[in-house]
Amino acid sequence: MDIMEEFFHLRMSFYEKRKSYLLSKLGREVDILNNKVKFILAVMNDEVQIKGRKKKELVDTLFKFGLTPLSKLV
Repeated sequence: MDIMEEFFHLRMSFYEKRKSYLLSKLGREVDILNNKVKFILAVMNDEVQIKGRKKKELVDTLFKFGLTPLSKLV
């Protein structure tokens, strides 16, 4: 009986860690999809012009629309 109780507590801690990891992974995916939707809508509504712009200008414009860089979503 002692072995089962010890095993239970060990497994429970791993289940909690796994749940936390999966929730953070899903949260990151949601943030990425929200960014994609904002970007697509901004391009479709002609709020952001992509062609003929330098990367730095485009990145600055995307920051103004509230898009988060992928490196900050990790």
